Amino acid sequence: MTSTAIPEAIKNYIDTNLPVPVALIGCRAVDGASLDCCEYDIAAFDANAGYKANQVLDVDGHTLELVYLPNTIRTGFSFDIEMGNIICLRDRDDFAISSMVAKTKDRREKRLYALGKKAIIGSLFHHERSLEASPRHPILSSMWLKFCAYQFLRGVLMLSGSWPMPLHELQQIRQVSMKRQALSEGVNAALECIGAERATRPAIQRSLKGLMELDFGYDRSIVMSKIQYLLTNGMLSDCYYYTGRVATDLLAGRAGSFLAGYSNLIRVTMDLASDVESMQRLGKSLHMCSKDILSADSTSLREALE
Repeated sequence: MTSTAIPEAIKNYIDTNLPVPVALIGCRAVDGASLDCCEYDIAAFDANAGYKANQVLDVDGHTLELVYLPNTIRTGFSFDIEMGNIICLRDRDDFAISSMVAKTKDRREKRLYALGKKAIIGSLFHHERSLEASPRHPILSSMWLKFCAYQFLRGVLMLSGSWPMPLHELQQIRQVSMKRQALSEGVNAALECIGAERATRPAIQRSLKGLMELDFGYDRSIVMSKIQYLLTNGMLSDCYYYTGRVATDLLAGRAGSFLAGYSNLIRVTMDLASDVESMQRLGKSLHMCSKDILSADSTSLREALE
């Protein structure tokens, strides 16, 4: 997408309300990646970013997510990654976004690789939690294994040089070339664990009802509109994957007491399986594949994901 493809209403909003350097980020900044339901993520580089809250706005029928970022090159770790997908809408002499992109480009690949390895380690941690919960809490064990699967796939995407975009992750995974057997087996095990290819409309509707019971941030309306869009357009596998991905983000940081007390809500929301034998098989496969990835040298791993 070019700046000329951005709706006039959003351009007018930016011109009227944002007297700072501005850029389009996220999937709308990637050619062919976005869907009609995707919001326009607008990054406003403001000296007072720390005092301003991100927000979701409706601008003449278009959804705009306004994200405030510091107007300094010494920005956060995740920002260096996001800068890989960016279209400058307004530069300024004392803060040139185009210059920032050039400065972060060399770091991006290394940082993505480091984050990918970290995600694979996180996947192993979730698998360990699944094993610990298995004897007494089969529902929580199944939940932790799904966490493990989602984290594994995020790790594979970052190791391949792609920043995971939740709504598009399943499509991103389909596009990754995997020449290493462990990678292919791990991805297949993760997808089987998540169950997206078995998605049905009733299962998604049940998960959606459970999801609405969980606490969201300011972007609740965006999440729900995306789920409804995918359902309406018959994109059931993508919708199932995305719903589970959102639930994972909302539940992963919860205290153990909450997880134990709301296990039935978690079971419905994440559409958890109770097949212990299958869970053990998939968990073992993910564990072995994660270990193989972590033991591989960076050169061979990058070659396997080209």
